[in-house]
Amino acid sequence: METLAQYAEQESLSFDRALQIALHDFLVRQGYTIEPRQRLRITPAPQGSGFTDTSIHHDAVFSTVN
Repeated sequence: METLAQYAEQESLSFDRALQIALHDFLVRQGYTIEPRQRLRITPAPQGSGFTDTSIHHDAVFSTVN
């Protein structure tokens, strides 16, 4: 715990935040969790399908699209 307190002080973090970082790092290394990926950014298509009700009738729309 002393080492963790020194790390928190050196990095200007609260002890709680340093503990969260250390726990997360441990869990990633042990394979219990994965590194968070970059935020998903969905951009609109340059051209739509031409259908205006796809969100409502998506099954019908996608069954007719080649």
